[in-house]
Amino acid sequence: AIMAVFFWRRSTAAGAVTSIVLGTVITITWELLQQYGPAVVQAEIGGIDAVYPALFASVGALIFVSLSTPASSQQRSAKIETA
Repeated sequence: AIMAVFFWRRSTAAGAVTSIVLGTVITITWELLQQYGPAVVQAEIGGIDAVYPALFASVGALIFVSLSTPASSQQRSAKIETA
């Protein structure tokens, strides 16, 4: 999320915060399910590292929330100046 600010000017603070929170929640949940979840769930997700689902959800949330929220006034003024 923090790197997205440097590479994607349309990212917003709300998108970054959502991305960080969702990535953290998914990582913790994934690890807990791998250790304490039902045997069927452990067998399905046991070989998949938590970073992969957390990364996909985090990036998806960043894009979705950033595009769903209005651009900051600084971003809008920069667009006007370059037009």
